[in-house]
Formats: sequence, C-alpha cells, structure tokens
Amino acid sequence: MMLSQGKVPEHFWLKWEERGQYSDESGQWVADPETLPIFAGVCPSRVNEEQKIPFELIIRKMVAYEPRERAIVAELVKHMVTG
Repeated sequence: MMLSQGKVPEHFWLKWEERGQYSDESGQWVADPETLPIFAGVCPSRVNEEQKIPFELIIRKMVAYEPRERAIVAELVKHMVTG
C-alpha cells in the first residue's frame, strides 16, 4: 500500500517493527521488487485506459490507512453507478 498511498500514518509507522526491511524512514520502498505488495501496479484487464484513473481512485478510497477515511459501501456503489 505504501507504493500507492505513501508512508503510513506515524502512529502505525512506529508500531511496525519490521518497517526497515521494506522501506526507509521517509517511506520509500527499498525491499526487493519480488516482495512488492500484490496491489502494486495491478489493474484488471477489463479496465480500459479511460477507466484506470477512476478505478485507482476507488481502490485508494477502499484501502485508506485510517478507517474514518475509507469509503463506505454507499459511496462505492454510487461511484460504480455514476462513474
């Protein structure tokens, strides 16, 4: 998630004991590319070029670090229906 969302909030960052294995203190990914998270660069083949940015935005809302910042189901459904 750090590749797309950036460094985790400080209160999570300080609790993550293994963070030095994956990133530097600024949140930059430093681990072997083979250890990249499964979401890194993933976009379904059914999503065309025009849909990639809205698709990424909705995924970002779904996986926000802070629960209060995550999209609720109604927001996601509205986004899917109206684009």
